[in-house]
Amino acid sequence: MSAEGRAWRFFMKGKLIRKVEVEGFRGVKSATLADTAGINILVGKSGKSSILEAIYVALFPAQGLRYVVERHRLIDVGALFYNRSGMARIRLAFS
Repeated sequence: MSAEGRAWRFFMKGKLIRKVEVEGFRGVKSATLADTAGINILVGKSGKSSILEAIYVALFPAQGLRYVVERHRLIDVGALFYNRSGMARIRLAFS
């Protein structure tokens, strides 16, 4: 494990994501998940993968963006944003 990975594991030990806010990322116009400390599954018609990818991007920006681009074979970076707006906001709060 890299030094960055060890530092991250130390920082996150015992912490849970308490709140997730996603705006303008991929297929999500706006979504807020509050009191998420007990959530371990997402159910719904659409947006589940986009929310999980947003969390990955927020936690590990370079790796997360690389994953999203490769997974969806994106050629145009505009496809990362809802309606190609060019702006996205991802916020995580921890307990």
